[in-house]
Amino acid sequence: MAAGIFLKAGVVAVGLSGGAWIGAVAADIGRLDHRASFAPAPSAAARTDALAAVREAMASVVSLDIEESGAKTAAAAFVVDGAGLLATAAHVAPAGARITAVLADGRRLPALLVGRDEMTDVAVLRIAAGGPLIPLRFAMGHVRAGQQVAAVGAPLGYRQTLTAGVVSAPRRDYGAASPYGFIQHDAALNPGSSGGPLLNLDGEVVGMNAAIADGGRRHVGIGLAIPAAVARRIAGRLISDGAIPRPALGLRLRAAAELATEGAATGLAIEEVAPGSAAARAGLAPGQIIETADGAPMSHPRDLARALEPRAPGDVLILRLRDQHGVREASVTLGPPAAAPPALAKPAAHRPFGVALKPGGATLGEVAPRSAAAAAGLRSGDRVLAVGLRPVGPHEARDVIGRTDGDRLALLIGRDGINRYVVLDRRTQEGSERPFGANAEVGESSVL
Repeated sequence: MAAGIFLKAGVVAVGLSGGAWIGAVAADIGRLDHRASFAPAPSAAARTDALAAVREAMASVVSLDIEESGAKTAAAAFVVDGAGLLATAAHVAPAGARITAVLADGRRLPALLVGRDEMTDVAVLRIAAGGPLIPLRFAMGHVRAGQQVAAVGAPLGYRQTLTAGVVSAPRRDYGAASPYGFIQHDAALNPGSSGGPLLNLDGEVVGMNAAIADGGRRHVGIGLAIPAAVARRIAGRLISDGAIPRPALGLRLRAAAELATEGAATGLAIEEVAPGSAAARAGLAPGQIIETADGAPMSHPRDLARALEPRAPGDVLILRLRDQHGVREASVTLGPPAAAPPALAKPAAHRPFGVALKPGGATLGEVAPRSAAAAAGLRSGDRVLAVGLRPVGPHEARDVIGRTDGDRLALLIGRDGINRYVVLDRRTQEGSERPFGANAEVGESSVL
């Protein structure tokens, strides 16, 4: 999920706000049922029982304090094994981070990373609680549209926060290269909610909260959760094996239909082939169209992601390709993913705040994605009138900003006749985590 938008945010992390009650991904990824069924509203007695069940489940939800490279964030996790194993989102638990688990009773314990899987955004942590913990139960079966749910997390650092809502769609495609259908719901999520459970009225886990849609850095009414069936399966594999080997083709591609200027087009257009990758070794080249993978038609990058999901490095994938020479088949022996895809690197020119001025003036040019400037809402064309309390002219703003030390930068910004101070904090840059609300389906190609 290279461009997914996830709930760990720079300095403070995500969570949920208050709300009132209103109202497993199949093992075979290719047979997802996208038909929605609707849940009836519960009776008053059932709602009372539900509140008790959810309150009881909250005792098994853990807040996380995460420190990485001097930046501190918050997130959530929940107990999946009484011996001290916790499930959380992979994007809030990078390797090498210092993680402290805060239990519901206030105890603070160091948490060690057992394993993480970036494709599913699932990670497992271990704590030594000095006694058995109560694991949450995973719900069996599918959620339904209209079903009431509750989200628990540490939004904006507010521990043990509970919000409520309903399921809008049980299996929502999200992220162009994700093979999984997410649970879309409207229980409030904010930075710090990542890794917290999405519960049904019986206090069972139906999903793990992971994302806010459409670029919102705060609750926008569209929350996304990893289905319980996926979270449970991946957590189990991480507990037993520590890691899940994932294959990679080494391709950057787009849906051919997005590029067609005349008539309809099918398949996946290859935009780039990574040197030395599995695709390069099989002779794939930019401009070719992938029509099928192991006989399954391809129309969107997630179709290929679903074909890759059950496979491991060393497996063979048969692709049918089309180019100016006709149609042929290619046998691709899958390789491991690259350690650090170039597409994820942050441009050095935008560090540390993501501010870049146009030549010869004090007008902002490009604002780096996922930077402190982007987080503060700055955009190209904004004018810098002062740095801190010092007014600056068009020829000195660049030098003054460049000499700024520390983690914070205050800028007086002029836009459309209105002047406002904006304080940037370099610690809010989302360098290692996924950008909030980024939608890989718009304006970006996909890496597989």
